[in-house]
Amino acid sequence: MKKLLLSLSLLMCLVFALSAAEDRFEDLNDAQKLALSEAYQAVGEHFGANGEEDRGAAYEQTAEVLRKQIADLSEAARERQASMEKAALAEETPAVKQVSEEEQKAVSYYFRKLVRALLSENKEKVLSLLDEPLAMEGYLSGVPREKIEEDLDTLFDSYDLTIYDATELYDLENLTFSYDENTEDVVILEVNAIGGEDTPLELVIFWQEVQKFYFQKADKGWKVFGIL
Repeated sequence: MKKLLLSLSLLMCLVFALSAAEDRFEDLNDAQKLALSEAYQAVGEHFGANGEEDRGAAYEQTAEVLRKQIADLSEAARERQASMEKAALAEETPAVKQVSEEEQKAVSYYFRKLVRALLSENKEKVLSLLDEPLAMEGYLSGVPREKIEEDLDTLFDSYDLTIYDATELYDLENLTFSYDENTEDVVILEVNAIGGEDTPLELVIFWQEVQKFYFQKADKGWKVFGIL
């Protein structure tokens, strides 16, 4: 390994000494550029693996410049280049596991159930679908059940929500589902609000153009433990 790194370091020195012109690789043929790009790539990966990310990225960038200058690669070289680019892309973009169709249907069902309970002013049904305390922006310890009950009583006593339909308030045809980055036990439902302005709902703390409901499996069905 020491010999390899020494050889690569010497190669780097030679490269910088090749030319003072703006493009120091212009006199190299394609085979030389390919070999040199692999050397730069190896050195860059070495620095990156040893905590010198910026330095490593600079070498890898030069390797990419060289690869783009190669006009006519052999089939084997083209396959090797494509493989390297694919591996680099895979490292930069980790695979995201998709929420299963079964879970999407279940979460969608319980979300619609929650909205129907709210618009029918069924406080007990609303509370049965919310975890305690409920995580919400601005509440470090979550919103306690007593606070939610108070707010629901005030909302239902002050306004008639029964005149609204869920489809007038939410885009229910384009729901987005994802797993929480820390656990697959939590499904995040992202929904776009298409109404709510000039209605009592705009007074609700979580009401905004895009709303995220955090669902987790309960003993029976799914419950919302956070709205952000």
